[in-house]
Amino acid sequence: MRYDPPPQLLKPTVQQLENEFAAEVSILNHLKALLAASGAVFLSGCAQSVVRGGACGLDARPISAIQGAAARSDLTAQTVLVRGVVSAHLSAADMGYAGYFIEALSAERDSNALTSEGLFVDAPGAAVPAVGTLVALNGEVVEQSNGASLLTSLKPIQSTECGSANLPPAVVLKAPPISWEALEGMRVRIEPPVSLSGNDELARFGALRLSFGERLWIPTQLETPGANARDAAERNAKRGFSLDDLSLAENPVAPNWLGRSVTITLPLRAGDQVSAIEGVLDDRFGYRIRATSTVRLIEKNPRPRTPPNVEGRLKVASFNVLNFFNGDGAGSGFPTTRGASKVAAFERQKSKILSALVALNADAYGLMEIENDGFGPESAIAELTLALNQRLGADSYDFARLGGPRVGSDQITNAIIYKKSVLKPIGGALAQVNGPFQTGSRPPLLQAFEEISSGEKFTLVVNHFKSKGGCPEAKRPEDQDLRDGQACYNAARVDAANALIEGLQTNPVGIDDPDMLLIGDFNAYAREAPLEALKQGGFLNLDGYSGKPDYSYVFQGEAGSLDHALVSETMSGQVAGHAVWHINADEPSLFEYPDQYKEQRLGSDWFAPDAYRSSDHDPLLIGVNLSSDPILM
Repeated sequence: MRYDPPPQLLKPTVQQLENEFAAEVSILNHLKALLAASGAVFLSGCAQSVVRGGACGLDARPISAIQGAAARSDLTAQTVLVRGVVSAHLSAADMGYAGYFIEALSAERDSNALTSEGLFVDAPGAAVPAVGTLVALNGEVVEQSNGASLLTSLKPIQSTECGSANLPPAVVLKAPPISWEALEGMRVRIEPPVSLSGNDELARFGALRLSFGERLWIPTQLETPGANARDAAERNAKRGFSLDDLSLAENPVAPNWLGRSVTITLPLRAGDQVSAIEGVLDDRFGYRIRATSTVRLIEKNPRPRTPPNVEGRLKVASFNVLNFFNGDGAGSGFPTTRGASKVAAFERQKSKILSALVALNADAYGLMEIENDGFGPESAIAELTLALNQRLGADSYDFARLGGPRVGSDQITNAIIYKKSVLKPIGGALAQVNGPFQTGSRPPLLQAFEEISSGEKFTLVVNHFKSKGGCPEAKRPEDQDLRDGQACYNAARVDAANALIEGLQTNPVGIDDPDMLLIGDFNAYAREAPLEALKQGGFLNLDGYSGKPDYSYVFQGEAGSLDHALVSETMSGQVAGHAVWHINADEPSLFEYPDQYKEQRLGSDWFAPDAYRSSDHDPLLIGVNLSSDPILM
């Protein structure tokens, strides 16, 4: 008997299979279209599979194509559709969220190492998707500019949340990248410790200036102006970057990368180190990593508790005291044209300056940025000297006096305070007011002294050359910034150096000893032309006396010496020591006397009547053994 199976058990024909498959494909495609239109994302374990099409990615341009390999996008002002996963938020206290960063999914990145896979979405006040959200955005490509910085961004017109997705791994940096621009908008992680080169943005913006390797030096502190200095500046630019918080709000109390408040017990000094840095690379105000987690601080440059031990029988200090203006000298008259805005700020300033002067315990102080208000009992120099005597004993110190009421025409001047038991002035003080010292550079102040214990004589010359700022006001073409590393008014400072040499050659103080000590704020770094002119004029710069380069000032994260001590050839063999007391330049300006931007935190958090950040310049200390024998170094 033959057995015939039921029809449902018969082997299907090829045609039947094709028909059934076509029907299933049609249904699946229909479902895909519906799901894509709703922005669905399928996740399978750790792998991500995105359904393309619809509002969540149809014809989306890769982020790398928007960024391009140059600083400016080729698609600027065009409207594009882009997709990425949210990596970080950037907020501003006064307008809600300012925007967020997105990155391309791993599968949608190109192989070009010079194109970034991150993008900033400029959406202040808009609802911000959570980190890890996949978004599709229609928007205009724009370049947010700040000086030389350009941040390629997107101004969204429409946005769609497309579910969640895994963030690609952060780019790990163990050395400066070949191109910071190629990482713009991307998450980075820096593994080795980096140097804290500057903290000038800490108080106002919650940021630090960092650098791979050692701290950064002003190019012309180590290199000759011109091509060498420009090359050094390029190397600094590659090594340097900033660490910033995730907020555009000013005057933050506790930056998110620190995880606690900034206080005077946590000074964050330049020369320290930072490690465990993670964040998103921004490019406004230079390349800066917007931290997404806290960092680790490594103290490598602790506060010096006492001044350096300098050998020598006679000690001379040079100190820029940051606009010491005492109002009317009777407890009021604030604000003045410079310095403290109110009497309380002035008292804070005075307490810090006094702490530094007392600790230095010098036999003579050459001071810069003293109010140019004469030498009467209500003058700034008289008040500072009186306060010093109140600390150390009545009649311990006196100050050098000129015959007239002021020194030149500037609002600030130079001053000399000396210890009466050690030094006796020979005649009155003199001010050199010829040539360039009539305008711009403050007149040098000269005072001849006799050392009481030995009878030896020397002349102390306190200087403050014209500053590097204010190029638009320069009337002479040679005073403009010539891009050689010496900034503005370099020619004016060279003129001042030559005029100083010429004036000193006439023996203006009239003593029979040629020994001269020139100190002050020359507003020129060690390898710059004004210092070279003084060298050619017969004066030896004591920079590097310890055998290594030193600094007295930190500007925008680069260290160098604006303050110098130079001696005549006859005095070179009498120098016993030279050092810088690093109490100011490495410290945050947050701890200075002004109350601007920090009115709510002027208690023990941000102020102490100690020497730290008593000025923006570090004081110099020079030790001398005066002798009649002109032994040359």
